[in-house]
Amino acid sequence: MYLTNKFRYFLSHAKNILPDYLLIAQDLVLVFLILTEKNTRKNKSIFLLNHRNWGFGHQLLELRYARFIKTNFRKVLITTKVFSNDFLHEKMTDSCIKTFRFNFLFTYEIISEYLRKNFKSIDIGAGLDELSYWKAIEWNCFNRVNNFSNHIKIYKSFPINNYEDLPCFFSKAEESNLFNELSNIGISENSWFCVIHIRKNEWSSLRNTNLKTFNKSIQHIYNEGGQVLLTGEASSFKNEIPTMPKNASSPLKLFALAKQKFMLASSSGPCHTSFIFNVPVILTNNFYWFGYSWSNKDSSLPRLILNRDDDKLINFSQYSNLLESDCITYERIDSKFEIIDNSEDEILSSVRNKLNEIKINNFEPTINQNGFRSRFPKKHYIHLMNSKIDDSFYQKYRFLLEN
Repeated sequence: MYLTNKFRYFLSHAKNILPDYLLIAQDLVLVFLILTEKNTRKNKSIFLLNHRNWGFGHQLLELRYARFIKTNFRKVLITTKVFSNDFLHEKMTDSCIKTFRFNFLFTYEIISEYLRKNFKSIDIGAGLDELSYWKAIEWNCFNRVNNFSNHIKIYKSFPINNYEDLPCFFSKAEESNLFNELSNIGISENSWFCVIHIRKNEWSSLRNTNLKTFNKSIQHIYNEGGQVLLTGEASSFKNEIPTMPKNASSPLKLFALAKQKFMLASSSGPCHTSFIFNVPVILTNNFYWFGYSWSNKDSSLPRLILNRDDDKLINFSQYSNLLESDCITYERIDSKFEIIDNSEDEILSSVRNKLNEIKINNFEPTINQNGFRSRFPKKHYIHLMNSKIDDSFYQKYRFLLEN
């Protein structure tokens, strides 16, 4: 009886542990396949490392950079298992990049470091690797360390407003099927629509957004004959507006970004994706004031910061000092300060401005914004971006942005 109970105890735990051991075994098989491949043994492969494939914005940016790299060697991408958008990865790597997906971050990190030391490799990450990222946050030096990441080199590698290097994402048959899927959600093919992407995440929560601040803009879009499709964490709100299901297919999520008239979004990956489809974006509650997006058709609304000590909004000089001292990072802000959401009226003004820009096909700022841009060093990547701060917002807060 004693042995029987022991055996049952062992089996009860083994069935929980065994799946993880099998996944580890799969990772070890991948390591074996990578190292024994003919191209690896003959040193004819170049390994693409530090790809943050679990983030939508990173996935697009880094895969485009991977495609852009000119080499006579076979390109091999090392990734973790979870992709932000599988369809995007498939289209961006098809026929030109071989991918190996690891189940666990620790096996991914170990093989990446080994390949970096022993074979030809290129760091395609636009940000720090995971270990460096979290250590920089812990040691309050994130903004200084992040200056050593690849983002400036990557931005400089792309031609301005030219996306001919990108693949064709949807065939005519795929478009027809995906339009039917949008129709099932509640979006009619006979009228234009706008995607509103709501971010609500524990990681980098300073970029989260409240759907209530979009209410006036949503009503205005419907009044103008448009439709609204909510994505991201919008499904957590009770509403009658069409919402992208959380279990929607990867192609449908990307297709919605491609076919919208313009996008209204919080600071999250999808807002940095729409440019590849030539779709204008309004980036709201932009905690990183200099975090412009790619396209000249885009606008941003910075998120202002209140100093609790004197109850005044901080200006650009004060904001820069907070960054240099790491009082602001993706993860936190010093408790002496309070972040202020964009108001309903500010977001509504930006929507009106964007619809007018689309109507007249002119996206140039009506207000000279060099007083803000010139505050940044010449090597700063803001000078490689083509978007602007929304004109109405810039006019309202010029005294903060230029001082």
